[in-house]
Amino acid sequence: MRSFSKVEFGEEFSDRKGFFQDVLSLTKYLLFDSWQHLIDFMLCDSAPSLATNSS
Repeated sequence: MRSFSKVEFGEEFSDRKGFFQDVLSLTKYLLFDSWQHLIDFMLCDSAPSLATNSS
């Protein structure tokens, strides 16, 4: 069984916290059709397809 030092645990926790802060930022300002669309956007690092207003 591997033991983790406080430094390793701290870095892992901050990375996880940063990930969820990024998800919050993306979902606060961009609208995604689904969770899959959000994940695809995060993995591809491309601009989301924007919905056009047809009115």
